[in-house]
Amino acid sequence: LPFLLILFISLASIYLLISPYDDALLKLLLCIKLLGLLLFYMLLQHAPSKNFLVKCFIGVMTVEAIWALAQLLLQHDLGLQLLGESILTNDTANVARFSLSKFEIIRGYGSFSHPNMLAGFLAVSMFFTLQSDLKNREKIVLSSGQFLGLIATFSRSALLALLAVSVFTSLGKKFITNKYIRTGLLIGCSLALVSFFLIRGGALLNDPAFMERIAGYTQAYNMILTYPLGVGFSHATLFFDSVATGVLQPWEYQPVHNIFILMVVE
Repeated sequence: LPFLLILFISLASIYLLISPYDDALLKLLLCIKLLGLLLFYMLLQHAPSKNFLVKCFIGVMTVEAIWALAQLLLQHDLGLQLLGESILTNDTANVARFSLSKFEIIRGYGSFSHPNMLAGFLAVSMFFTLQSDLKNREKIVLSSGQFLGLIATFSRSALLALLAVSVFTSLGKKFITNKYIRTGLLIGCSLALVSFFLIRGGALLNDPAFMERIAGYTQAYNMILTYPLGVGFSHATLFFDSVATGVLQPWEYQPVHNIFILMVVE
């Protein structure tokens, strides 16, 4: 096993034991979660090749993209809860929506627990697709489908990340050698990002998503000061009430949107 994986599982297990939150059942479930991560890694080691894994990932994420696009068009889930799909209806509380004039549009989830998570995976999948040994026509079809799925999530942060990486990798023409695909990706990301930003009013300081991120950083900072040794693996949201300055809404119970800060918190 790689050193970093052993270190992560070891630290997570130790922090489960010393966590200020005392719930034996929760800790047992999180231990099972860690065991699942270990077994998943061992399963990947028996794959025929890395290229095989990449193509499996591309295929799965293309299906997820189509799934999310269908949810956006239908404005409800596809009834596939057995496969992990969230219940998405206009009456369902805390469903992620995108404001467009007077309308509230349900964003595409796929089988993920939040559109932003799906968007991150789709952005990575697009680069895997464009760097793969597939034919150019196949790359264009698959990456276009994934990009439409990314649009269905309305995730500006994922689009911004994809645009930034596209710019840097395009400078050396190392990862995306086809100039037409490279140009199309840059233009597509730029137009979508600008459109989403303008639709939300263009005023960043009045944007609810931006203000939620700032609030998350504030809560994380307060937790680090209150619990300098950490709160425990996957325990961050359980301690929000102890550091919040007011009553939190249900959708505000979410980890800080920065993996490095979250590691320090936990």
